Amino acid sequence: MSGTVRVADFSLTGCFVEGLASPAPGEAVLVTLRLPGAAPVPATGRVAYVVPLQGFAVMFDEDERLQAALAAAIRRLQPVTYSTNR
Repeated sequence: MSGTVRVADFSLTGCFVEGLASPAPGEAVLVTLRLPGAAPVPATGRVAYVVPLQGFAVMFDEDERLQAALAAAIRRLQPVTYSTNR
């Protein structure tokens, strides 16, 4: 199965993929992250868990090149700010 999905959260160790796909926990997957100002980053990993009708979490394989590419991509992202109504 393949397609374009939204990654709701990602870090150096994994991501959460939003969508209706439900791969089995432990299944090998390839997620290609497309980040602003960066070349696509192909990340291999395994499904950590599935949230029915919401998506699934991927734990990336331990790979030095992948970790370096993800770290560089994270550094290029703009910081997120928020405020409360207090």
